[in-house]
Amino acid sequence: MAKKASPAKSENASKPNQLARQINLKTAFGSLKGLDLSGGEKKLARIAGVAISIEEGHGDYGRWLRFLGNFAAINADTGVVIEATKCILPGPQGEALGDRYMAQLREDATASCKFSGDLYAVPRQGYADQDSDNFQKYDLEFRTVIAPDFQNPALELLNAA
Repeated sequence: MAKKASPAKSENASKPNQLARQINLKTAFGSLKGLDLSGGEKKLARIAGVAISIEEGHGDYGRWLRFLGNFAAINADTGVVIEATKCILPGPQGEALGDRYMAQLREDATASCKFSGDLYAVPRQGYADQDSDNFQKYDLEFRTVIAPDFQNPALELLNAA
């Protein structure tokens, strides 16, 4: 009988992967309160996954897109890996990827979207002029590590046989 493969562990081998309801900024990195960007931008996490569907909604901060499928994120500071079946990518790059995937789904309702990228906090230009503690001093950027791949895996498997 074949030995069952053990689940992948993060670089911090003493901690197993953690499960979350969804991957987002808070679950992938934690709070950004007090984040010091005086040295420039900061890598927060790497997020990767395969979406099989997408949801769209509106909340207090405007439009959001939530990918559904299998996702993982690794915290750039702690090495802790989070896994979830839902993922929200922040920033305009996350929204652009979601829009591209929604367009692909209109052409092929069974298409999936495979992606991987790094999430950065980037100092917002001119924030030093703002005296409010509530002013967001950074922008979030999702930078692609592996170009998004839109495909129908079931058809690929059928054609490969």
